Amino acid sequence: MTDTDRIMDMLVRETDPAPPEGFHRIGDRGGYDLLIGPFFGKMEDGHMILAFRCAERHVNGRGVCHGGMMASLADQAAYAVRVSGGVVDHSLVTVSLTIEFLRPVDRGDWVEVRTRANKHGRTLHFAQFTGTVGDRAVLQASAVFMEAGDDPEGPVSLAAVLGTDA
Repeated sequence: MTDTDRIMDMLVRETDPAPPEGFHRIGDRGGYDLLIGPFFGKMEDGHMILAFRCAERHVNGRGVCHGGMMASLADQAAYAVRVSGGVVDHSLVTVSLTIEFLRPVDRGDWVEVRTRANKHGRTLHFAQFTGTVGDRAVLQASAVFMEAGDDPEGPVSLAAVLGTDA
């Protein structure tokens, strides 16, 4: 069996259990997102919570979630920044991302990221994130995102989370 066959077998075999109540799947955008997702979102007090379940494909040789996956999760929190900044229909690219890994995330853990958007400028958006498993903080991150043009698919991928028709 080739490496590609093994990867495809794992992706097909792996099925994510239903997310907790109130969370909706964020629409697939293709590419890398298909390999590391699915991601879910939920609106709470006007803010979007981003989440995923750590699966077999996300763990490292020690059996805990790979730091690169946690960094990707923090980067995916740009969706929440788009919502809070009112730019759901604009693409955001990462200018800077700083992460502190606080505790390991185990296979099967449901990880939620809450975003505090500190500032929305004309083209730059500054945010801080806290990732949790239950009531246990597992990561802290800060990021700067830059608007990078129109993204008409943004509202489509977030429609279920926002409760809108795309």
